[in-house]
Amino acid sequence: EIVDVVVDKGTLQSLLLLRDGVTRVEAFAREMWRILRPGGKMIQIMGSAGMQMYLKLPDLAWTVKHKVIPRVGIGGKANVFTFVKPFPLAN
Repeated sequence: EIVDVVVDKGTLQSLLLLRDGVTRVEAFAREMWRILRPGGKMIQIMGSAGMQMYLKLPDLAWTVKHKVIPRVGIGGKANVFTFVKPFPLAN
């Protein structure tokens, strides 16, 4: 199945708590790459920046956008990272 958008809040952080967390996050990133159509987006919502680096694998050519947004009602800020799968280059 191919999808346009995946939204995640918490999976990345939870996986990184496991003993083999980095390996699992790499598998997670590759699965998101596999199921997203070209131009598709994976949106990661995180309390703090830094963990998104585990999704930037050398063979996955994501375009990454970062936005900081206010957390309404509870204060503080959240980090929103949008990973965009590029369209293949035409020959």
